[in-house]
Amino acid sequence: MSDQARVEVAEAVREEIGELFRLRQPHGGLAVIVVSWVAVVAGLYAAFQVVTTGNVALNFILFGPVSLRGLGIVPLVYVTRFKIIF
Repeated sequence: MSDQARVEVAEAVREEIGELFRLRQPHGGLAVIVVSWVAVVAGLYAAFQVVTTGNVALNFILFGPVSLRGLGIVPLVYVTRFKIIF
């Protein structure tokens, strides 16, 4: 490979890396993800600190269907299905 070709490849790689790490403006999709994360953390806190394992049925309901599926997966599916993040 000639020196000119190496320089061109190096410049192309630098441009691609710069584009990859270019800062973008946040938008509504990011807000949905942040709210989803806060809701999951609150649901897990409620399941394991408020309810505890003394009430196993409510603990399971808060942990499984409510925290993981309802608060975690549903908003992320919404964002990936209906919004373009990047």
